[in-house]
Amino acid sequence: AGVDCDGQVLVSYDMLDITFGKRPKFSKNFMLEAGNVADAVSAYVHAVKNKQFPADEHSF
Repeated sequence: AGVDCDGQVLVSYDMLDITFGKRPKFSKNFMLEAGNVADAVSAYVHAVKNKQFPADEHSF
């Protein structure tokens, strides 16, 4: 997982932080700055298109 990967699956429960237990390192909680699920998904799309996600901290 990371910036050098051609494709990566991101489970919506991980990116929306509705997962039980520890969130995987390759995921980011997009709900932290969003007011609702639609805004969180939009933030994810924006981050991917602008090459802001995944960042080094989401890679291994």
